[in-house]
Amino acid sequence: MKKAMFLVVVSLMSVITIALAQPVKAQPVPTLIYMNPTVLDLTSVDPGAIFRMDAVVDIGSNQMFVWTLSLTWDPAVIDLNINPIEGPFMSSQVGQTLFQWKEVNHAAGFVEELFCGSMTLLPATGTGVIATFEFRAVNPGFTIVDLKGPATAVDPTRPLWLDLAGNEYPFDTVTDGQVTVVSEFPMLLVAPIFIVITLTTVFVTKRTWARRRWTPVNAP
Repeated sequence: MKKAMFLVVVSLMSVITIALAQPVKAQPVPTLIYMNPTVLDLTSVDPGAIFRMDAVVDIGSNQMFVWTLSLTWDPAVIDLNINPIEGPFMSSQVGQTLFQWKEVNHAAGFVEELFCGSMTLLPATGTGVIATFEFRAVNPGFTIVDLKGPATAVDPTRPLWLDLAGNEYPFDTVTDGQVTVVSEFPMLLVAPIFIVITLTTVFVTKRTWARRRWTPVNAP
């Protein structure tokens, strides 16, 4: 019996030792990605007005080797005016990068699988702009500039980033952009309103002068 107990204890100790000796995947600190500006109200703009929005990341002390995302919007309200522009976040830290995308679809309103990776095997850390999007106002309305993950991502609802080991991490916090396009005050309404105000002023003025003309001089 004692021998059997001794073997059990030795076996358990061996299992615990082996388990503790296995490398443990480090949990990254919280990361976030957001559109800047987050809320954009384009008041008094003409169709065709150009504006820009940045995709900004904050990964803290994590080491980012690759990031990838997809972007969607309502093409009836805004449209991507030019192709996506790489931000300085990675290139300023790692040097040469690979910046590309699978598809830009203006009719449906999306950029599919926008991607940027380090070509120098150096990682990027901290916070900064990863991409800039130049949009054009199309019609009055409201749309969400939606930051999403590729269809094959571990979480397609959130953009993701990869570390040097190739581990995929969805961003912990994702903040989309909100764009409202408000048309200018319609010029067709200006003329009628101006005419009404003018006629009202003339009518009131005439009545005032008429009262003054017919008021007796010696009236109490």
